[in-house]
Amino acid sequence: MELVVTHASADFDAFASAMAARKLHPGATVVMTSGLARGVREFASLHRDRFPWLAPADVDASAVTRLVIVDVRRASRLRAIPALLARVERRELEVHVWDHHPASDDDVRADVVHVEPVGSATTLLIEAMRARGIEIDEVEATLFALGIHSDTGSMQYASTTSRDAEALAYLLSRGASMRVMSRFLSVPFTEAQRVALASALDAIETTRASGLRVAIAAIELDTPCEGLDEVASELFRIELPHALFLVATVPHRGRANVIARAREGTIDVAALLGAMGGGGHPTAASLSMRDTTREAIVHALRDAIARHAPRPLRVIDVMRSPVRTIAPDHPLVRLRDELPSWRVSGVPVVNGGALVGIVSSDDVERAEREGRLHLSAGSCMSAPVRTIDVCAPVEEALDRMTEHRVGRLPVTREGALVGIVTRGDLRALLYS
Repeated sequence: MELVVTHASADFDAFASAMAARKLHPGATVVMTSGLARGVREFASLHRDRFPWLAPADVDASAVTRLVIVDVRRASRLRAIPALLARVERRELEVHVWDHHPASDDDVRADVVHVEPVGSATTLLIEAMRARGIEIDEVEATLFALGIHSDTGSMQYASTTSRDAEALAYLLSRGASMRVMSRFLSVPFTEAQRVALASALDAIETTRASGLRVAIAAIELDTPCEGLDEVASELFRIELPHALFLVATVPHRGRANVIARAREGTIDVAALLGAMGGGGHPTAASLSMRDTTREAIVHALRDAIARHAPRPLRVIDVMRSPVRTIAPDHPLVRLRDELPSWRVSGVPVVNGGALVGIVSSDDVERAEREGRLHLSAGSCMSAPVRTIDVCAPVEEALDRMTEHRVGRLPVTREGALVGIVTRGDLRALLYS
């Protein structure tokens, strides 16, 4: 007997990859270990005859000969199948893994491993089906497309790859319904979610960790709230910190959940919560705990954040130095020819060691059009100058350029000019 399993509270990627694995392993039985996420449950209910599954209690663990694990490989996230995990440890089962999460210390031992850094586990299974010439219909294509949309944020997450896009394009060519996808990807908030979001907005506290803005919202609920991950995502969208931790406790149930979100390249929330028994992606992770208090969790999180927060990239790491400058009486007619030869689009204007303005190529071109090229740089320089400290995070430089609509920021240390950072420098950094 072949069994396909995935993690508890299966999202669309987990559910879709499980059903895709059944296509690769005809005759295999799918087991949903512990519930389905909110939108998935509605879809699965409507399509139960097309995508059947069993609960762990309905399966004779001793009869299983091959275990196919999808969208997960951490044993701690498969606690609902202890008898099967025990047989895996005794090497009594052939184990296949299809996953896209980073490796961890408690990964399940596997005989065949399909793990690659793509945005969605479903993508890997779609590629395998295409390679084997396995046909799919429009209903299957829609489910598989939902899986890819779910774990790539509809192609917006930084972990998304061209392979995810190619798999999604193939599914659309096989009849995946955008109308059906939009219905199940955009499920309205429940009253419990709205209450949780309002409470989180009231409770949120923001601190700095290695220059990064980290938000923690610790709330207490009267009853468990389904869809806390959606609440955390909405809170993250509203507040836009570098990292967010939503802590929700239900005291009389003795349970607590932590949902984390982070910007790419800031805090690896999967590693942070993984050290506490959770897991997920570097930008989205979760943790479930019992018999603990909200205060204890927040204290543990603050300690973990201090340990895991990386040194942020600072302006000093990307600025150009030494910086070329000119005096206020520098002739514009000379500057017109010098800027291209210097390969810059603007220069700071310094008078007696003090930064007094900045002249861009646009300023020089405007002066030429208006017949003012015979004047000096001081006649068309922009002042006062927006500057940034040498130790400021790069994110701050990006925000400041956007806010003030400038293309360059002179960099200072204790008031002295030490370099310059341009939108081209930051653009190169973003695209790298």
